[in-house]
Amino acid sequence: MTEIIVTLTRMRRTTAYLFALLIFFPGLTLAATCIQQGYTVIFVNGVLNDFEKAEDSKTELGRKIGGTFNGESVSIKLGHNQSHIAGLGDFAQSVGQIFDNPISYYDRDTILRQIHSEVTTRKVLLVGHSQGTFYTNELYSYLVDHGVPRESIAVYNLATPANRVAGGGAYLTSANDQLVLRVRQYAAAASAPGPLQSNILIPISAEESTKLFGGHSFSGAYLTGAAARIVRDIETALSGLKASGVSDSDGCFIPPPTTVSYKVQKVGFAALDPLAKTSVSVAAVTGKAVVTATQKASAAAAALAKTIGNALSSFGGKAKVSASTQGAAAASAVPQNPIPAPQATVSANITPSPVSAVVPAPPVPNTPIPAQAESQPISPPPAPDPVAVPAPIPAPFSIAPGFGGDGGASAASVVEESQPAPVVVVPLAVASPDDSALFGTSSVTVTGTTTSGFLVALAYGADTASTTADMNGDWSATLSLPEGVTAIGIVASDADGNTSDALTRNITVDTTPPDAPALVVDECSAFGSAYCEIATTTVNVSWSSVADALYYALTKNAAISATTTATTLQFVIDTNATTTFSVAAYDLAGNGATSADVSVYVYIPAPRPRPPVPGMMML
Repeated sequence: MTEIIVTLTRMRRTTAYLFALLIFFPGLTLAATCIQQGYTVIFVNGVLNDFEKAEDSKTELGRKIGGTFNGESVSIKLGHNQSHIAGLGDFAQSVGQIFDNPISYYDRDTILRQIHSEVTTRKVLLVGHSQGTFYTNELYSYLVDHGVPRESIAVYNLATPANRVAGGGAYLTSANDQLVLRVRQYAAAASAPGPLQSNILIPISAEESTKLFGGHSFSGAYLTGAAARIVRDIETALSGLKASGVSDSDGCFIPPPTTVSYKVQKVGFAALDPLAKTSVSVAAVTGKAVVTATQKASAAAAALAKTIGNALSSFGGKAKVSASTQGAAAASAVPQNPIPAPQATVSANITPSPVSAVVPAPPVPNTPIPAQAESQPISPPPAPDPVAVPAPIPAPFSIAPGFGGDGGASAASVVEESQPAPVVVVPLAVASPDDSALFGTSSVTVTGTTTSGFLVALAYGADTASTTADMNGDWSATLSLPEGVTAIGIVASDADGNTSDALTRNITVDTTPPDAPALVVDECSAFGSAYCEIATTTVNVSWSSVADALYYALTKNAAISATTTATTLQFVIDTNATTTFSVAAYDLAGNGATSADVSVYVYIPAPRPRPPVPGMMML
């Protein structure tokens, strides 16, 4: 018992000493033992990934790889590439990295300090995504110069904008990666080294092909579309590593020193990063922006709803105005002074939900079907627009006289009080859907562009929603619309309540299928049942005409045999076999309804041999 008490006392003292060292020497890191067995995989994320998102990506990668390889443990660690100045610092750094001349090595050194105590094996694989691939290249160069044998370390990069992989490692870049495509165009225009050529095609939707980051997501594009290839490449890289040297109790590499320059940058980023993040998202949290934009959007939607209601008042059936649009039209006839401010249920940031699948339908022969958002063709995407060379990033703080400035007067002119206030132009564009678009699902995603950080309000009937434009000025919101025609008003606003012109869209949602056709096989009509036996192999299949049907798809033995706008077809079917027919009617929105099955059995008996003629000699 005495020995146990002595041991615990010593442990407490040791712990206390360690805490004291860390308090009085905050830059001190405890050395880790570097062992021969096992693998350490370091994942380095791309831009605009906070720690939680980067950690989630690392965890997903770990699930794909597993915890062991060739009988040895595999440890997945995160080398977090932190965003600076709300992403502006990262993009500026990337430009320098493209030219192999980074602005600084602050982030590289920060990542090295993060992982120093976590890298406990000789064999190390660096896995980078997006801008993280620049850092894996930089980390490799540093590590091989500071204690890691070349045969013990490798690099594997994903979605890389770089023109090389350090150490001759492998990489994977999709031909549908829109960001890399734009970097390639920018590099060509600037006579800079371009990214490595694409070596895989990961399908993406037509809508995503218009986005700057379309097909670029680590988990949403690469892990989802090419997990097996990624795991295979990583296993190949791990199998080529060799644990050279002996185990070391001082760690697997020498971390970079904490220089005065590093400390200055750390203090600067600590002050600037929160301010930049707040300024970019200010519109999303400004109540004035929400109120003014929603009022204007509601008024535009109500005016359009009234017009739609008048235009469609003489039509019945599916050409009807939705209940919400009818309410908006009625509201437009009553003076609203003022339009009520949106309630707390207005979302501050709506993320697009997955596009709902429509009823799959075969193409119409010789009859074009209007394109719909849910069924756009998948890859290859259209060639992206050329990317302009980024403008210099303004200094995040003023330069005071005596601190690198010239001490002269400010360049900004003073606006006299007598001058009128400048007109603030708030841009807004709606990319999709087109006006008068038709959807076969109630989930409709509206996308467009405005200024980064500006709020976009959408009003449809009695409902409202809002979202905020991202760093590229792109915005999107997914709305749940009722059956019929709905008028949507869309307005952008800055933080001060200045608004854009109102844009509108009238959208038709049709989820009601047409009536199912009644199918008959003419040769079986006398039997009046869903099954008959006949003695001919030629059959005529016909069905009733269906209102609202754009075309018909005839199925023979559970496989689509033909699509047509006619209501009858002729077939030659097999002898001594059952053939089953059905036909489906499809409307313009892709909704379908299928008839009951009709089965036909063809029975043709084999001819009997003729009896021999008396007196005839049989040979």
